[in-house]
Amino acid sequence: MRILSRTCITMIALLCASVALATPPAYVTGLRAELQEDGSVKVEWNAQPGEDVAYYRVYYSFESILENGGLYDDFEQTDGVQTEFVFADPPDVGTLFIAVIGVSPAGEDINLFVEEVAVNLTETVSPPMEEEEEQPQSEEEEPQTMEIREETVTLPIEEQEQPTIPTEAGVDFPSEPTSVQLTSAVALSPTEVEITLNTPVTVEPEQAPLAFRIVDAVGTSLRIARMIIQGTTMRVTTAQQEQGRIYEFSMRSPVRSPQGLPLDVVQNRVYFEGHPQGSAPTGPQPQPADWEQARAQGGVPTETTPTEVQQNSTAQLTNFRLAALAQGNGLYTVTAVWDVIGNIDSLAYLLTNQSRDGGKTFGASQMVNPGVGGAQIPDVSPGMFGLSVALVQRDGGILPGGFQNIVLGTSAVAGTPTAQITSSHGGLSSSGAPAALLAFAVAGGVAGWRKMRKRVQA
Repeated sequence: MRILSRTCITMIALLCASVALATPPAYVTGLRAELQEDGSVKVEWNAQPGEDVAYYRVYYSFESILENGGLYDDFEQTDGVQTEFVFADPPDVGTLFIAVIGVSPAGEDINLFVEEVAVNLTETVSPPMEEEEEQPQSEEEEPQTMEIREETVTLPIEEQEQPTIPTEAGVDFPSEPTSVQLTSAVALSPTEVEITLNTPVTVEPEQAPLAFRIVDAVGTSLRIARMIIQGTTMRVTTAQQEQGRIYEFSMRSPVRSPQGLPLDVVQNRVYFEGHPQGSAPTGPQPQPADWEQARAQGGVPTETTPTEVQQNSTAQLTNFRLAALAQGNGLYTVTAVWDVIGNIDSLAYLLTNQSRDGGKTFGASQMVNPGVGGAQIPDVSPGMFGLSVALVQRDGGILPGGFQNIVLGTSAVAGTPTAQITSSHGGLSSSGAPAALLAFAVAGGVAGWRKMRKRVQA
């Protein structure tokens, strides 16, 4: 038996609860796991001060829980509120994927995963040899701790030569960093890029869409699907790169240094060349030397634009749209995507309601973190389906959001999007029974999050 649950990377952050029920503990973050010398696996996570937690469930699977429709094999349970668990006899698999959910004294949980860790059980952990005790550890050795997954997927590491591209010249990095700097970027595959920094960084999952971006010299974005941050290395999964095209990866203020170092005002961007096996070029290939001219002409947004928009304007819902995929069983998965721009920090949450009659009546309200950029609703029956989204401020005020409606019919083909979208309009109500809302974080694109439901395999 496999059990379907919720996905992430890089992710990223979601709170989904019915207003008529008690609030379960928030999602669990800060997962860390390490293979021990005796073959056991020790898992740790961040405490949840202020949350009403009775115990934790530690879920595990031989494949990614976040990237395989939320499937997991089984779970263990802690004896109390301790924030660690040891798999004394882990399953006999190559890689073990682990996620954690807090449970209240009433047995309620948030029914969501936002992070997972992956442990390679095929590695041999040996105690240090006596003759090696006096040898300094190589700076290139990576720790045994596994990737913190924020709507992420683990991809194989391939040793490849970094393409020869123009870089910032004449920059000397001090042995003790005084600021956070990007030092290099290289495409490992047509959909994967490795970014190196001079010091470790962290970012809140819901702030990731504002923290990072990839564009070319004419301002065309390369979608970031998910990201793994481990130490001074970031592994970024992207949309298909164009072979030979020069891309700029940049970071902004939501990125933080655990040591409190500021972001460097110059070395906050690096360039990389699209992988040779990427898609065929679709136009001229501007070089980094052309970027300042492109910025002057407005082709590439300046680094201050997102921060200025966030700080100086009222939060707004934009680019709200619906699409559907036929599941092959007569039902549909509806995908909703939106952007929240402006002062996101002023928002407490987004309020969503579903409708099956074109917006005349609505189901129960569900709250979504304002950093979340979309939702997936599976198992929707044919007919009319609508979704409204409102922006709720921290002071209790409600800002106008939007409503979208889509008609699901027999014309849909499995695997092919079908959407008949009406124009947006406002309106919220509170009647009817909603389908399960599955929200996901967006970092320049869509990465699915899942709620729990069973699926039996033959």
